[in-house]
Amino acid sequence: MSRIVKAGREGAKTVDMNTAEEVEQIYRRRRRVWVDALHQVNSWLERQCAAALDDAQDKHRLEVHEGRIKDERRATAKLLRKFDDDVGDPSSNDLETLIHDLAATKVLCKSTRDQELITQRLADEAARSGSGIRLAERPKHYAREPKPSGYRANHLIFEWDVAGERPAIVEVQIKTRLQDARGELTHENSYKPGSAIQKTPFHDEVALTMANLLAEVDRLADCVADDMEGAIDQANDQASTAPEELARVDLAVTDVVVVNTGPRYALAEDKNGERGLIRAVDVRDLVGESGMIDVDDYVRAEDRLRVAVVNDGEKRFYKPEALAPHSAASDE
Repeated sequence: MSRIVKAGREGAKTVDMNTAEEVEQIYRRRRRVWVDALHQVNSWLERQCAAALDDAQDKHRLEVHEGRIKDERRATAKLLRKFDDDVGDPSSNDLETLIHDLAATKVLCKSTRDQELITQRLADEAARSGSGIRLAERPKHYAREPKPSGYRANHLIFEWDVAGERPAIVEVQIKTRLQDARGELTHENSYKPGSAIQKTPFHDEVALTMANLLAEVDRLADCVADDMEGAIDQANDQASTAPEELARVDLAVTDVVVVNTGPRYALAEDKNGERGLIRAVDVRDLVGESGMIDVDDYVRAEDRLRVAVVNDGEKRFYKPEALAPHSAASDE
């Protein structure tokens, strides 16, 4: 890598013009390694996300997105900016050490709770010996401590072992969907250093306000999820309705179609578009099991069921009279 040459009475810096050529050579030599590592890291992330959501109702709460290799010109520009910021003598530093996001991917989450959940899980799994992947540095929790711009995300920098090569560095960004949308909504990519369009104080102020508003929406979404999960837990804990409550319970009978199912409940809809939850406790009673069950072992999407309608205050439940025929053979 080229050396920084400091010159001029005001300490101005110039960089050997060979820097771009040397970056090109590094890309030519290492791109295949980065691509291979990126594919392996993404596969590892898919497995970790699936394990984290093993008992979850919604399997799409965590989504691994296809990674990318940083554009070579952007990498060169970023390297030169680091030289200008007194990083030091680049001849003693490796490009991948100076720029961690040459190979990068991301995991999108539906909530900040899931963001912290998967961040901790990935850090813990990487700490296990013999896994072939290691944290190159401590995770950065910008979700808890945002950048001055309002940017929020968790960043994990991993070293991934590649057979016959030096380990590759891969950055994993973990964001909520709204944190990820911030870049699009504020046109952040249009204001990258070196671009034709330069940011103004107005842009910075508005972008920060938008980031804070989106963070508040994330917080409210967590509150809604907590409330819904609490209602489901309470419903599943109630094995039967108390006699004194029967007077205010609507026991009309109707036909419904299951639109979604998971371990804790199924969601069904009647012909009028009214939706209700099928509780685990009601399914358990029908199949004659005791203890905990997974609803999706017995109830599948598109099942057509005859149900009793239970309207209990703010909650609407469908209590099946019987399950679809496949349910009895769910273990086959």
